[in-house]
Amino acid sequence: MFKSPYKYKASSQKNSCNENNLWNEVLTQFHNLPEERQDEIMLRIYKRVYAQSQHQNKHYSVLLHAKI
Repeated sequence: MFKSPYKYKASSQKNSCNENNLWNEVLTQFHNLPEERQDEIMLRIYKRVYAQSQHQNKHYSVLLHAKI
């Protein structure tokens, strides 16, 4: 039996759309938090990403003011 590649492609696009919706929801909730809580979360992320890496000289303040 022949399986159409279009069905898979549509399913893949649907999953991608669901992932985008999930990330949009996460970002919306993050931006609705008080600024102090956002800073705490960003600092924890920063420590996990940069603590054991070659990027130890990067400043946390740069991440806070970065436009994404």
